[in-house]
Amino acid sequence: MPQMYPMLWTYLYTSFIISLMLFLTMLYFAKSSKPRMSNQIPPQKSMNWQW
Repeated sequence: MPQMYPMLWTYLYTSFIISLMLFLTMLYFAKSSKPRMSNQIPPQKSMNWQW
């Protein structure tokens, strides 16, 4: 690991972990409340909201 950009690597690492946690929580909530969300939100709208 290069020592010239420690803050950049820390920022990348933390952002990766935060995005991973968000992705896992969204998967968990989508799996737990699938019938309700599939009735409310169409697939295209949910994809647009996700990204």
